Amino acid sequence: MRFSVSGNLMIETAAPGVRVMRFERPDVRDCLYDDADAVESPLFREIKDIALTDLPRGWTLILNLSLIKAINAAFYRCLLLTRQVVRARQARLVLCGLSREHREVFELFQAARVFTLVRTEVDAVRAAKAREE
Repeated sequence: MRFSVSGNLMIETAAPGVRVMRFERPDVRDCLYDDADAVESPLFREIKDIALTDLPRGWTLILNLSLIKAINAAFYRCLLLTRQVVRARQARLVLCGLSREHREVFELFQAARVFTLVRTEVDAVRAAKAREE
């Protein structure tokens, strides 16, 4: 188990080929830029440093959003950029732990077309393992 330098993120290997990243603070909007490219945001740089730089090809990265209270456009752009990097590594991204409010935002953005969304972290690990079989 590892924590990012700021303490915003925690990461661990949940199963062979499955990495889970959890947000450790309910509000990370102060680490995002509304008016700049997501690549420049402190939050994306943290995600890249702790979860993406050494993500092996073919692995699944699960992002657990259960502690996140608010999702704004800047956070969503950060998720999209994370997805782009994961796909470039020929890996898979699964989001879990969405609250009712998160699901409403994701429906608005039609996120189910872009992201794999599951209810719980256990479901996400199960889905990742099933993909390997």
